[in-house]
Parts: sequence; structure tokens; C-alpha cells
Amino acid sequence: MPNTPNSGPAVSIDNLSKRYGRTLALDGISFDVRDREFFALLGPNGAGKTTLLHILCTILRPDSGTALVGGFDVVRQALAARRPLGIVFSEPSPRGRPPAVSAWSFRSRASTTG
Repeated sequence: MPNTPNSGPAVSIDNLSKRYGRTLALDGISFDVRDREFFALLGPNGAGKTTLLHILCTILRPDSGTALVGGFDVVRQALAARRPLGIVFSEPSPRGRPPAVSAWSFRSRASTTG
């Protein structure tokens, strides 16, 4: 298990699952996004995109599987996993409450030299 930033993929998802009652939002998905790799998450409404982003941002906990951001586990090392993230909301919300995450950018802390 990596315990320092950038010792592996920028994002690593392994057998991640999440349910809302009887609805299976994520069904054992697995993939890696390498450092400095461009990645797009596309799918129809209800495909689990927002659920996945909420897990990566530590807003939700997965039911099973692991998610690493910058080498940090989003459940066991949530604060460290949030550090390399930037979240952009689509529009301001009333009374200061954030709307659902609609856009997300990942910024790797990798060295730009070399």
C-alpha cells in the first residue's frame, strides 16, 4: 500500500462498489489513471459518475473496494487524499451549501522537472 504521494498511479480504483438501498451505483469497477494522463469519465445519467467522484473526494465511503488518490486511501487517509484534489462547482448555491459535484479536476503533485 503506497503511503507517500506519487509512488504509483495518480488515481487507482480497485473493485469499488457502492449501493444506495437496492440500487447498485458502482459494481466492482477497477482502473488506474497515471500521473499526467488525461482522463475523461463519461456515461449516461445514473451510471455512477457522481458517486465515484464523491468517493474520490471523500464525501461518500465505498461499500467495498479501494480508491487511492495520489497514493492515499480515500477511507483511511481521507485528509491526505483530498490534498491533491480541486473541485469546481457548476453554479453557486443558496445559503452557502455546495451543490452536487458537477465538475472535478485532478492535479498531480508530481515534479515538473526532468
